[in-house]
Amino acid sequence: MFNSKEKMLCIVCGESTRKIFEYKRFHYFRCDNCNQVSTYPLPENYQIKKHYREEFVRGNYKFLRTYSQQYRKVYEGFLREIKKYLDSKNKKLKNMRVLDIGCFTGEFLYLVSLEGARVKGVELQKDAVKIANEKLPGKVIQKDIS
Repeated sequence: MFNSKEKMLCIVCGESTRKIFEYKRFHYFRCDNCNQVSTYPLPENYQIKKHYREEFVRGNYKFLRTYSQQYRKVYEGFLREIKKYLDSKNKKLKNMRVLDIGCFTGEFLYLVSLEGARVKGVELQKDAVKIANEKLPGKVIQKDIS
């Protein structure tokens, strides 16, 4: 069991992380350096594949597909925050390369592409990749990055 003062090393940059919350049996940590959020324990490959298979048909992913127009407002909010951050650094999304790992049906990538970014996506769920490539032909690949 973890307490809120325990630290782990970031899986991306190797710097110190801090526990931010728990959900179900996972503990979520944010990196103090790069802000990457990671879970502990990391799910096993079979758990990830099972989750994707089951949730596409029911659960979160079915919800996202069914209410994609309503959920688009969430992605628009993410995009506003990213643009605000980039503006503070005197940068723009136009011509920026954006990689979305776990892009599902590509809704967020599509919005980013409308800003002029050069987008690519990686998604485990093959049906989601097919949907994403209808919006963004050839921009999303099916791949297990683990």
